[in-house]
Amino acid sequence: MSKTHLQSVANDGKRTGAYCSWLAAKRRCTDKKSKDYSRYGGVGITFSKEWFKFENFLRDMGERPEGKSLDRINGKKGYSKNNCRWATRKQQRLNQKPTTHCRRGHKFTKKITHVKNSGKRSCRICEKIWYNNNKERLLRKKRQDYANNTY
Repeated sequence: MSKTHLQSVANDGKRTGAYCSWLAAKRRCTDKKSKDYSRYGGVGITFSKEWFKFENFLRDMGERPEGKSLDRINGKKGYSKNNCRWATRKQQRLNQKPTTHCRRGHKFTKKITHVKNSGKRSCRICEKIWYNNNKERLLRKKRQDYANNTY
């Protein structure tokens, strides 16, 4: 069994997190049949030639820490030693370009975007509107909980 194969497989016979991340990133950038190619390789996001060998990727990045995944620091550049890190979902959300809008049409910018621990984004303007529209109901519930000692 080759050294590369051993590095890509954990003790239980399953592929390691680092190997799965490496393979997915490589496919996104190089495999025209990949469902994500049009958003990566198709728009010029490259995959480091040195990283075509898994052991080189593993040497540079190390094993994937639990709760993290491969992230490009600069989203306009490709996958390489100097542009990648292991990041949480929240870190990755903050690193995304603000091109999407909330349901009410507000553009997600750093100023109005609230990133929750789950990594999901919400619009501060919409949160304020929701709170103002539901303030009375929330206060009634709070008073009721206090009266019933269920707070």
